[in-house]
Amino acid sequence: MAHTESTDHVSAPPAAASIGLTLWPGVAALIAVMGIARFAYTPILPDMLSAGALSMTDAGWVASANFLGYLAGALVATAVKDRRLQDRLLWCGLAGSALLLAAMAWSESLAGWMLLRTLAGIASALSLIFISNRVFERMAAMGATDRTVGMFSGVAIGIILSALVCLAAGWTGAPWTTQWWLMSVCSALFGWLAWDGLKRLERRPQAISSQPLPHASPPSHVATPTALPRAPKAFAASVLAYGCFGFGYVIHATFLPAMIRATGFSADFANLGWILVGAVALPAIVFWRWLAGRIGARAALTACYACEGLTALAPLAGDSFTPALVAAIGLGAGFIPLTGMALPFARSLDASRAGQAVALMTVAFGVGQIAGPLLAAYLAQGGGFAVPSMLSSAALLLGALLMAPRLDAQR
Repeated sequence: MAHTESTDHVSAPPAAASIGLTLWPGVAALIAVMGIARFAYTPILPDMLSAGALSMTDAGWVASANFLGYLAGALVATAVKDRRLQDRLLWCGLAGSALLLAAMAWSESLAGWMLLRTLAGIASALSLIFISNRVFERMAAMGATDRTVGMFSGVAIGIILSALVCLAAGWTGAPWTTQWWLMSVCSALFGWLAWDGLKRLERRPQAISSQPLPHASPPSHVATPTALPRAPKAFAASVLAYGCFGFGYVIHATFLPAMIRATGFSADFANLGWILVGAVALPAIVFWRWLAGRIGARAALTACYACEGLTALAPLAGDSFTPALVAAIGLGAGFIPLTGMALPFARSLDASRAGQAVALMTVAFGVGQIAGPLLAAYLAQGGGFAVPSMLSSAALLLGALLMAPRLDAQR
């Protein structure tokens, strides 16, 4: 009798409360290390520029340093197989993210800020990858892998929270140094909630999937596509397109509030634009997952690249708030869902290289992400953000062209 009841319990669909408790550590961690620790630089940057702490080209170097650290951390995490070491690195990543945010207020040199943002990028990558693997394992054991979409809401929530912190700080006249301190407190709070939630989760009686998950990026929030006929050319195109995505999205993801401020609008408007990015990302995750199920992963990817690429051109329409809003909506609508669709799709294209897919995609994305802020900053220093927006759009539209549906057998 007891055995039968246990079997029935395992096979029953997981309750919403159980799914929520399982997802919560991942949500909290992504708020702490991604939405806040990784993207806090974006809403704080305009105040650092206006205070003369950074020049535009300096800003590009600091941003790229963070993305270089993220790439390094992702590659290191891929090589770490020991569970205890993963847990230690996860804890260090959560704690380090908060401490490094506070240290940004202490530093007074470009070299110092670059070092701190490099270390912050490493901490973010380690935390994201290891917490994602833990949560994904539990969700897979529950038979609710497709519900991992909820975990990625943490990135969007963290973006909204970071913008609200900067908005409130602006109302009180707090300087940019205080904003870094406030971000540190928020990151520490959610980092602690993530760690505490993970420990509580591991104490709950729940079977853990034995399948290893050595991903170098978050698990997909869409179902892995059915394996296609071997298509190495399509695989290469997917890798190149993902590199274009890294280059294209990061220009507005780094400089959008600064772009709004440069057109003469207030800090409040700049922060509202960044809030909009996070707010749009929440329903967009669900929308693109639904669309991929209806029209296929490749067509959905093509549409997502094209949507973000076309909206990146909006700032060329003039120095008004409306074009900036369009760019914010396009950024929020695409940059989180696109990652979740692109990685499993690339894995499905060439079974002989499935194990290398995530690493190759991560490297391509990282290289583009590092180059984007540097080039955009140098161009914006002398001529504003029109040319950087055109480059962002061109890269994303090239990604759409590379992903355009065609017959695998001909590639």
